[in-house]
Amino acid sequence: MNYDTFANREAPKPTILRKSIACLSDLQPAQPVLWKSDMNRVIGVPSVTNADYCAPKPVRHHHAAQGVATRLGGESHDRKPEAPTITIGDARRLQIVQAAREICLEKGFSKITISDIAERVGMTRSLFYHYFQDKDQVADAVLDDVISEVIARLEEWNEHREAGNISKALDDVVRLTRSLIADEGPFSQRLIEDGNAALYLRFIDRAADRISEYLCGSTVREFEEKHGMPIRNEHETFYTLIVGLISLIRLHPDIDDDIVRQVAAQTLHLDEYL
Repeated sequence: MNYDTFANREAPKPTILRKSIACLSDLQPAQPVLWKSDMNRVIGVPSVTNADYCAPKPVRHHHAAQGVATRLGGESHDRKPEAPTITIGDARRLQIVQAAREICLEKGFSKITISDIAERVGMTRSLFYHYFQDKDQVADAVLDDVISEVIARLEEWNEHREAGNISKALDDVVRLTRSLIADEGPFSQRLIEDGNAALYLRFIDRAADRISEYLCGSTVREFEEKHGMPIRNEHETFYTLIVGLISLIRLHPDIDDDIVRQVAAQTLHLDEYL
């Protein structure tokens, strides 16, 4: 092409340039491909999008204790909580925990191997170590999973209980304690039969600690607002009461509910409110 031809060439029309730029701006960056088999093995969790994989977001937890503010005349929190955001990594960890929990009930935790868990989930041993360092770390996650179910039951009770009715609350405590022991009984019994006393004690310690933390941050605060606080060292008192009631009912399952109720009332100094 000579100079004259180049200089006399017609310049692109502005409208064409604008359309080209607009088309380019509509293009979206490529998303990584998630294998369908990965998602098919996810049990009981919401579907995960490619966007979740690229930019994981923190899980948002809803606290049932928010209902306490409503009963005390505070701001209402009755609207439904937002659904938690679950990443591929979260889903994988949940699979591993659920598999370990199932196998624990089948043959005891001391007999579980990493290969057992990986095979149940459908992954390689090397991929397992991407999510957990060792079997002990999985054991801690299993304990937390069981305890989280207990806390969820307490949250539901706290949301629907009759505020100010201390007598009924004590009856509920007895009923809930028996129910929770019955529900998690197979898990605890397997730990005991397996000879893993250390893991069982760790489970009871962690359960009592988290239950005490929840109650002291919700139900106890409401009681204090209305009646004052008849005890000191609330967390330690509830911790001792919970461990004691679990042991009492486990060793003496036929004990009368009135006795358990009286023990709870005396420990918490609630006799004068009944």
